[in-house]
Amino acid sequence: MKDSALKDLIDSIESGVIDFKIEEIAQKHLSIDTLKTRNSDSLDFYERSVWRIKTALQQAYLAGFSLASEAVTKVVEANNKHK
Repeated sequence: MKDSALKDLIDSIESGVIDFKIEEIAQKHLSIDTLKTRNSDSLDFYERSVWRIKTALQQAYLAGFSLASEAVTKVVEANNKHK
């Protein structure tokens, strides 16, 4: 069952869940509309305060932690069912 939880985590990555969350954080905390390259300095480079960048990084870390915690919980629950 460990493989199933790992597969779920990989599926989340491949389905764009993480990309969506990162873009959401960039929009909310950094006022960046999109993280797609637009080949224009004025559209691809930004000046942001360190406290805004720190907040965005904290949110990204917490989102990753939450996703990993969910995967671990699934593994633990699956192992408990098989005892």
